[in-house]
Amino acid sequence: MGEHYLNAGTFSFGFYMDDLDVPSVLDQGVWAHWTVTFTSTTLARTVHKNGVQIGADTAGGQLDLGTANVQIGARPVSGNVGSVAIDKLSAYLRVLSSAEIASLHASQVTAISGAIVSFNF
Repeated sequence: MGEHYLNAGTFSFGFYMDDLDVPSVLDQGVWAHWTVTFTSTTLARTVHKNGVQIGADTAGGQLDLGTANVQIGARPVSGNVGSVAIDKLSAYLRVLSSAEIASLHASQVTAISGAIVSFNF
């Protein structure tokens, strides 16, 4: 699994050859709040930019975090590395609602209640 830009206009929420690719402008030097979600019971995936959902689909199968590599800003298969800077990262054991994601963006807090990990860089 990984999140990164493909070329200069597509954000990819990758699931090893089963990616959710979303056209999006990468504004160089402009901070953006990105959120990706995955619901294991329905296989639903979403991508939010600055609190607004910009893409969604259904994955072809489950995400196996027991054996999968998780990479942010890189494409594991090709070795492509995005030119991004990350200032905060949080992970949850539940899917955040669109309202929670919008609230995170608006308040620019690191995490909301229930985060299993939260990092400031």
